[in-house]
Amino acid sequence: MVTGGGRLEATDLKVHTTGNSSAPIRSDRGGGVQVVTGGSYQSEGVGSPVIYSTADVHVIDAALESKSSQGVVVEGKNSVTLTNCDLVANNTSKNSDKSDWYQAVMIYQSMSGDAAEGKATFAAEGGSITNANGDVFFANNTVCDVNLSGVTITNQDANGVLFRAAAAGWGNEGSNGGQVTMNVAKQELVGTMLVDEVSNLNLCLSDGSTFVGAVNPDAASGEVYVRVDAGCAWELSADAHISSLTCTPDGIKLNGFVLTVGDAAYVEGTASEGTAIEPKVRESSNGPGGGAEPPSKPGNGEGGGEPPAKPEGGEPPAKPGSDKSAASTDKS
Repeated sequence: MVTGGGRLEATDLKVHTTGNSSAPIRSDRGGGVQVVTGGSYQSEGVGSPVIYSTADVHVIDAALESKSSQGVVVEGKNSVTLTNCDLVANNTSKNSDKSDWYQAVMIYQSMSGDAAEGKATFAAEGGSITNANGDVFFANNTVCDVNLSGVTITNQDANGVLFRAAAAGWGNEGSNGGQVTMNVAKQELVGTMLVDEVSNLNLCLSDGSTFVGAVNPDAASGEVYVRVDAGCAWELSADAHISSLTCTPDGIKLNGFVLTVGDAAYVEGTASEGTAIEPKVRESSNGPGGGAEPPSKPGNGEGGGEPPAKPEGGEPPAKPGSDKSAASTDKS
């Protein structure tokens, strides 16, 4: 655990927790930086994701498994970056009654005062994410970026969706949805994306990425902008409803389904130029116990900077600006 603006580095550990609220990799108020390289990390208890982040957490070349809770939870203005990790999540228990869904990766703001409000980030490059129950990604009551590159994503639950942004029991009713920008590069996505009326999504496909699936297949709901760069493709698996679209003439394959953009049906083989959604980021001061700058780290100048170079490889993906606030336990 890292807290109070500290810095923790761990290498090749084997960590197995069985208690409740016992995330193997976690942070507490005041946040900091945590760099975990190699090893295996497994949790079994309720409210015990493998990673609970209210800091800037980087995990590299590790095996991660949750047997009861989410695989990863990011709260508030904080981040998790996975590089060449294999994450297996089997979320079968809830730590509260505030959400109707199970998920592998959850990004939210609890409003407990433990974590500052602002943009959260979840990033994964290489490796895999396997979800056994529910949805793969869920965003609620926060603004966040989800950055994916070359990750093998498998959802073993036929009733679960790839991505959900929706209101739940955290925050103020009417403004507590998820505001998400999902950037995918060299990535294959398969599944359904659901965005409710108080949420929004920017989905940006680049570097040869493909998306086979649908967005809000039943009806229009929250605002959704989709950008399909040249060399990328969105192949529909059901009807879809979005607000705005940017694509080249060969970027969309309808497969006999209807893609509604705004109030009009998209015509296959035509280019489109749309406008991305501007998220409304709520910023707040650090939660109780936060606010202090971390001490300088030997050999790394001022505190709060990038983690050290990955052994036998390059740097982890760039992280957002470090925030020093955090939360103590999983309230999901």
